[in-house]
Amino acid sequence: MKNIIDKISFIVLFLFSILYIIIFFIAKKTICPYSLKIKADNRKYYPLKNLSFSNYMPENFFIKSSGYQLNCLYYDFGFDKTVIICHGWTANMYNYIEYVPLFFKLKFNVMLYDQRYHGDSGGNCITFGYFEKLDLKNVVNYIETTKKIRHIGLFGKSMGAATVIQYLPNSTNISFAIVDCPYSDLYKIFNCVIKSVCPFLPSKFIIFIADVFFRIKGQFKTKHINPLNDIKKINIPMLMIHGANDCFVPTIMSQELYNAKKDKKHLLIISDASHGNASQTGPKLYNRTIEEFLSSYGIIQ
Repeated sequence: MKNIIDKISFIVLFLFSILYIIIFFIAKKTICPYSLKIKADNRKYYPLKNLSFSNYMPENFFIKSSGYQLNCLYYDFGFDKTVIICHGWTANMYNYIEYVPLFFKLKFNVMLYDQRYHGDSGGNCITFGYFEKLDLKNVVNYIETTKKIRHIGLFGKSMGAATVIQYLPNSTNISFAIVDCPYSDLYKIFNCVIKSVCPFLPSKFIIFIADVFFRIKGQFKTKHINPLNDIKKINIPMLMIHGANDCFVPTIMSQELYNAKKDKKHLLIISDASHGNASQTGPKLYNRTIEEFLSSYGIIQ
């Protein structure tokens, strides 16, 4: 009898160890993907072609942030307004140059940058906005101290949107924010993904184990990232955009954020759009809504 119990205990311990290793491996891939360096084909948008400013070469430079460098690209068109664009998880700033024509039309200079551990920026891992908000603060400070700007606005998509929301409660110098497919709660996102991929495994236990790695490597845990709490402290005008068919960040999360914000809030749901694809699915509605949003607050004429 004792031998049987010992064998069962060994098998359980062995399976637990295997599961523990797998969870750690997935957690590492989540915040430390093997390679997020800029690929050559991402530079096809640089410089922009077939536009009234097609011969304009943006300024490429680095700024210091939290002991590492952030790779930046600044389109200075000579306007008195600048929008800072924050990209999403595993993307880079070159993927977002497609938004430059929209903001150029609205008379904005455009600042793009690689978030920590992305593109050519430094940083030891991804923290889903927890430390990225400090990088954004340094980018905003750079614009404030080096450029003559009347309005600074923020635009973020997915993780970039969550970064914007987490940054804003402690800022006093931002005129507006546009957030595309933001998540309201990182813990809920992970919980939903695990249940859909591995419904037979205890999601809370998996997140608990993953959090061990997150705390060791990134000095954060999933419950630290809760934009739903942060948005309650934001008073500036905000436009939230989401695709109706987003299977990665549920559309309901933008609705939750919209409901939690006190005022100066707008919500656009694009039919048939998947995650991060709203601007491509309904470009006319997307661009017109942004223009009307900015106009309604006197930011553009």
